[in-house]
Amino acid sequence: MLILVVGDVFIPSRRLAVPEAFSKLLKKDVFDHCLCTGNTGDEAAEYVRSLAKKTTMIEGGFADAADATARWAGVQVGDLSVDVTDEIDYDAVMQRRHDHPSEIVVHKSAEHVCTAFTKKGTLYVCPGSLTGAFSLVEPAATPSFVVLDVQGYEVEVFKYSLVDDSVVVHSKFYKLSPARS
Repeated sequence: MLILVVGDVFIPSRRLAVPEAFSKLLKKDVFDHCLCTGNTGDEAAEYVRSLAKKTTMIEGGFADAADATARWAGVQVGDLSVDVTDEIDYDAVMQRRHDHPSEIVVHKSAEHVCTAFTKKGTLYVCPGSLTGAFSLVEPAATPSFVVLDVQGYEVEVFKYSLVDDSVVVHSKFYKLSPARS
């Protein structure tokens, strides 16, 4: 199962479009599910929704699509429980995971930096900004997104970033365990 994870699109408020190099990679209906941490705007939200058979989009605090859900959502993706939150504070993200046990937590960062790591058996994923939109902390964010290749409790994480007009991909394999509180 292929899961696309995107966030902080900010079209048209901070960027005019998704970088062309990413648009060429992000083909419609390739992904089974798209998880979006918000900040899209209506036009960009329509584009994001078109990329997957199913989309979970939360509010991001700024420029959101009119039909985005609350500031967090819990979804089942295959065997995995996934918590999607617009939270940027690390301690609050950890508390969220404690309150709502899940195998994967998708969150944001104030710097719009793409990260993926495990802690206490949970995979934490921050997709950064799909467009490289500036943030209040980082005026020149690197455009990025994440693809999760999920097979049961095994997840390969592919982090895509745009560096000097070239797409750079880093991947890492994780074996997760069922969530516990």
